Amino acid sequence: MLTKLNAEQISKFWNEIKEHLEVGLVPYVAVTPDGMTFILESLLNDSMQCWVLRREGEESIFALATTSIIVEPASQTKNLVIYSLSGYQVIPRELYQEGMKVLHEYARTKGCKLILAYTSVLAVERLALQLGATRAALLSWRV
Repeated sequence: MLTKLNAEQISKFWNEIKEHLEVGLVPYVAVTPDGMTFILESLLNDSMQCWVLRREGEESIFALATTSIIVEPASQTKNLVIYSLSGYQVIPRELYQEGMKVLHEYARTKGCKLILAYTSVLAVERLALQLGATRAALLSWRV
């Protein structure tokens, strides 16, 4: 079961969320004190979303993820970006599938064309491809 946290829950669990972000953010997001403050503000005003993945009826959390809807400036195309995903334990395939269904529905209700995610974890990439993702490469250079 993938559940979107509300502002009160985000405030209550900010320290745990921040730890997740420090290891799980995409490579082009700054992990600095100012960057974390901006992320917290974005989560609290819902321009970013925080999600927890767990089995229904259980307290144990399998994973935490953050997302945001971005608008591509040239065409104004909306996409849902998974900014971070980190597991606290191995995520069973069926939970991953259930979570992706929730994200698909969320993205659809927000008028998004795609769900985008970046990973350098081969096992995550393999599972995503098995569940219908298509592969694209993100190339980056430090400046």
